[in-house]
Amino acid sequence: MNILDQYITTAPSAQNAVNIFEHAWSASFIHPYEHLEAGTIPCFTDARVAWAAEKLGGFTNKTILELGPLESAQSYLLEKQGAARIVAIEANTISYLKCLLVKELYNIKGLELLCGDFVSYLKETQDQYDVAFASGVLYHMKRPVELLYLLSQVSDRLFIWTHYYDEALIHPREHLRERFQGSGEAEFAGFKHTLYRQEYQTTLNWEGFCGGSAPFSYWLSRSDIIACLEYFGFDQLEISFETTDDHHGGPSFAIAATRTPNSIRPSSYSATVLEYTIAEHLLAKEAHEPEIIQPEIRQPETENIVSVQIEAMQQLLNEQQTYIIHLEQVVQNKERHIRELKKHVERLENGRIMRLMKALRRNQ
Repeated sequence: MNILDQYITTAPSAQNAVNIFEHAWSASFIHPYEHLEAGTIPCFTDARVAWAAEKLGGFTNKTILELGPLESAQSYLLEKQGAARIVAIEANTISYLKCLLVKELYNIKGLELLCGDFVSYLKETQDQYDVAFASGVLYHMKRPVELLYLLSQVSDRLFIWTHYYDEALIHPREHLRERFQGSGEAEFAGFKHTLYRQEYQTTLNWEGFCGGSAPFSYWLSRSDIIACLEYFGFDQLEISFETTDDHHGGPSFAIAATRTPNSIRPSSYSATVLEYTIAEHLLAKEAHEPEIIQPEIRQPETENIVSVQIEAMQQLLNEQQTYIIHLEQVVQNKERHIRELKKHVERLENGRIMRLMKALRRNQ
């Protein structure tokens, strides 16, 4: 690919910017950009945001921590609900750049986008938020209960939308059933639960992939999610947006969780208690995950001179071959142009002859 292929030669437009991530969008846009060609999911009209605001005491002038904003459609809606400050953390670099684009298009002034892993952030931060907003992230986690614990340390109000594991609902659907590869018992911070291993499989090949940072994740059951929130002190739970067999991704639900002043707060845990204990057979699978191999950085002083010369010659030959192909295309275009000119001249001559013949007939 030539670097010049990355240049745009038309007048500036929002579509030009959106096309940087062509075929990688999930969301369809709304006014004033409803004409843009992007995704098909109506994320900018997501009713879950307004519902969360209603159940969690409103978002006006609130600080909100948003995990995995994807394309910042919900960030846009959070600001429309009056949020004063939205800190959104995205680890997928393509999604992060799409969020920046959406922030620019819709002028989301209160949005602060951070590029990185939100689990690492939650382990280090001392910040507190009025609301933690985690839509579509829990079922992408390798350590899901740890995430719920970490969220309980930064806010007393949580919004969670997530898929969950239910064998009776998943097993009859082949495209879901084949993604689950075993289950096992686990424990974190004293909370015992069951993990169900889900594998992304071929969806990892889509440039618009919006899953986790590993080839797999662990799902929780619906009852374990509810029990876990209660375990960490959230004593008021509102549940809505239930789906069972009518969502392509599997059963799902939304929870607005509030921890009131009178509820029991999670106590401080020792480092040992905060270690995630997972069934050995699940850990064995994790140990055999293919490693992501980073390209080796070659130091110039250690390069083999002969191999460098061969590579340079090969590059020169490739450039010459490219130039020859270019010349052949030029010649072919010129030959085609000449043929078209000849046909045009023939048509003109035929037309002229026909007009002369008609004139002669009229004069006879």
